[in-house]
Amino acid sequence: MPLPTPTPTRINLSHVRLLTSLAVAAALTNGSPVSQVIPIAGCPAGRVRWKSTCAGTLKGEFCSSDGETVYATAQPASVAIVANTENYFDFNPRGEAYFKITFTPSADGAVTFCDVCGL
Repeated sequence: MPLPTPTPTRINLSHVRLLTSLAVAAALTNGSPVSQVIPIAGCPAGRVRWKSTCAGTLKGEFCSSDGETVYATAQPASVAIVANTENYFDFNPRGEAYFKITFTPSADGAVTFCDVCGL
């Protein structure tokens, strides 16, 4: 599925509940990372809110304009996730167009929610 093209006048991020592999009730398998790339062009800051039935690691990564290449530097810190506990992290783009959210579970479980909000 192609990503929508962000533009300086259209912030695609206000409050998004993620779909595909990070959708509500999506199955998570121990050690198998799941990701979704979202458009963030024009967004001055954002927050990822997460809850799942299993523990693991949640990370966000800024991507190049192709939405596929992850930058090697200036990424937000990963967050250790406790099962059945709401967690969040903030991100502050500096002109990047896309942001990749990845969860790596340390047990089998399911996504309770993954919301992304533009601040």
